[in-house]
Amino acid sequence: MKRTRGVVLSLVLFTGSVIACQGGGTNEQAPRTGQTQPSAPAADSPGTTFEQKREAFVRTMRARVAELDADIERLKKDAAVRSRDLSAEGKAALDDAIAQLEKRRAETGELIQRARASTSERWEEVTGSTRQAVKRVEDAVADAWRRLRN
Repeated sequence: MKRTRGVVLSLVLFTGSVIACQGGGTNEQAPRTGQTQPSAPAADSPGTTFEQKREAFVRTMRARVAELDADIERLKKDAAVRSRDLSAEGKAALDDAIAQLEKRRAETGELIQRARASTSERWEEVTGSTRQAVKRVEDAVADAWRRLRN
């Protein structure tokens, strides 16, 4: 029972972290191994057109999101195994935390689509929003792993 309460508390805290990320909160942490800061090609690269820069950015973001998708799937599998030891309340909290994470992931996909359709006039705004969204998902996944393992 004591372990169940600890897991439930961790999941509640995790859910709060995910919700805080929606408000633009920061989560100062060291990057995980293999985690890279996504970037677009330099604007001043000789011969790089806006369309090439835009497509390179979209490819980079999609690749990072594909890695995050794999992380989320591993997280869900691990959570399913660990949820066997949880109460109904603990399972509900776990399901809610994963649902919030998947919602953030879906929002990130929408932002990548906006970047793909972006004009040069809105480029900085759209890419900044997209990078922030990817970072929030990265942070939420890393936080979920930490909390699930404790």
